[in-house]
Amino acid sequence: MRCPTDCGAPPGAAVALALRRHRKVLPRKREMLAQHKSQKEWLDVSQGFDAYLDEMERLGREVGRMSGRFSLAEGFTQHSHIGFSPPGWDPLSELLGADVCRTQK
Repeated sequence: MRCPTDCGAPPGAAVALALRRHRKVLPRKREMLAQHKSQKEWLDVSQGFDAYLDEMERLGREVGRMSGRFSLAEGFTQHSHIGFSPPGWDPLSELLGADVCRTQK
């Protein structure tokens, strides 16, 4: 994962995309991403046909590898709780349980 200035920015949590019960998540994510017509047209011209869809899958494999548990995962970074939740609240783990792997403390 990279931040806007190309520094390493590992996610704080990884959510599984490839577990058996989630086998339809990645194809659905790819399908929904491809529906952004204006972005698709511009990215197809600037980066190559469907390169952004392939990159989304590559990043999913990278985050899965970083998790040490999942083959495909979506990365999340929880920002400051101030104004949004009590300190220490972990909504991803609360909602998704074992499908979440904390990659940072």
